[in-house]
Amino acid sequence: MKRVREGIYEKFKFAEASEEALSVVVDCYEKFDLFMGHRLRVVNQQRALHELWQNMKKRCINDTGSNQILLVIDFKMEVGPLYFRENY
Repeated sequence: MKRVREGIYEKFKFAEASEEALSVVVDCYEKFDLFMGHRLRVVNQQRALHELWQNMKKRCINDTGSNQILLVIDFKMEVGPLYFRENY
């Protein structure tokens, strides 16, 4: 991903883009990188939860009961669009 960002940056510099345009591109890339990291963590968490759930299910079926519980607390991550000149 770093090579992609550097390639885009070089193309913009070659086209003599303004510094503001370059900073927007870099900022967008950083936000995209953070978002993709979040998505990767979500997929990893879902796989782990599915495995835990399957193991608990097998124990309940085999032992006719279980003394375990799976409690999931999910904090919603709000991602909304941010428009030019919008302040929070």
